[in-house]
Amino acid sequence: MKHCTLLSAFAAHLASALLLYAGAAQAASPIAVSVTSTTPTYGTTVTLSTTGGGTGAVTYESDSANCAISGSTLTATALGSCVITVTKAADANFPVSTGKIAITVVQAAVSPPPPVAAPTMTALAVPPSCGLAIWPDIVNLGTDLGPAFTADMVTLLSAAVGQPLAFVEQGVCGAVTLSGYHGGKLTFIPLKFQSGDTRANGIYPVTNGQYQVVRGGQSILLAPALAHVEQLIALLPGVVVRQADNGALIAMFNGLIYVVQPGVQVQLDSATGSAELVIGADGNWHFIDAQGNHQILYPAFADVTALRNALLGLDFGATSAIQLDGTAAIVFHGQRYTLVPDLTLAGVPTDRVGQMVWPEGAGPGGAPRYRVVNNQPLGTAQGLTVTP
Repeated sequence: MKHCTLLSAFAAHLASALLLYAGAAQAASPIAVSVTSTTPTYGTTVTLSTTGGGTGAVTYESDSANCAISGSTLTATALGSCVITVTKAADANFPVSTGKIAITVVQAAVSPPPPVAAPTMTALAVPPSCGLAIWPDIVNLGTDLGPAFTADMVTLLSAAVGQPLAFVEQGVCGAVTLSGYHGGKLTFIPLKFQSGDTRANGIYPVTNGQYQVVRGGQSILLAPALAHVEQLIALLPGVVVRQADNGALIAMFNGLIYVVQPGVQVQLDSATGSAELVIGADGNWHFIDAQGNHQILYPAFADVTALRNALLGLDFGATSAIQLDGTAAIVFHGQRYTLVPDLTLAGVPTDRVGQMVWPEGAGPGGAPRYRVVNNQPLGTAQGLTVTP
């Protein structure tokens, strides 16, 4: 009897132990939820996963439409937050378990658009064969915006001169030639393209002898030029010639420094096949190239800035503007005058060092003369005659 009692007690303890073991096996196991990113960007996908909780099947559920679930893949369909609830089914060892994870869908970083390149024109590569020692940066009208700008420029120039002009060419040395100007041609060099010019389309004079063409918010400067400067220089072997940005040509010849400005008007002579430089009946030098392009070389001011500063030193309200014939039209003490420059420069006398301008007697017909000191070429002064 006692033996049976012991066996019953053992069975009861064993059953109790088995029940405790089973309960322990079914105790909830922590479930951890992870995701490849808790802040996915709009339109992207991330992968959900779990650890712990046994081997039961896993399901994911979103509390918001901005997180779409397909299997273990979450698609970020809209900006905002959502909470993902993960459920892992019970298995032989673990009961049903759950977990949560918060997701925030964010806007993808927006890269700024690449900067829009400003419209440009390319500088013309002036070959050594042009013979110039120094020349300004000349715009190449055959590339980039050049052809379109040229077409509009010809239209504007035609309206300005009242004659139908037509583009002929831009030579290798940079000179642009237009036909239809007073029965001949018009020639110039184009310089300094810029954008952002807010002035109305048109032709604007610049006080140093240049003209500015404005077209559609863009502009270039024009300066007088020879159609074939290389042919002139070929007539002067060994002479150093430089071209200023206002078109003036400066050359030392036979110990003298000459300064001339080509006339923009080209008279058409018969082509002889050779160039010549002559003094015309008007007293000016005339250059006729091998193609028969005939241009006047007017005496010009070597240093327009020095001239303007000299005038302002005597009259703060003075104004000056270089004309197409090389002269300067000025307003001085309220009166209008024309200043005619000498063809050549001279040195500065020792008793005039430190002065900007001084009187120099009378010229033809008693016209007053003055001499102005130049900053360029340094150490030179240029005479001028004042006419009404």
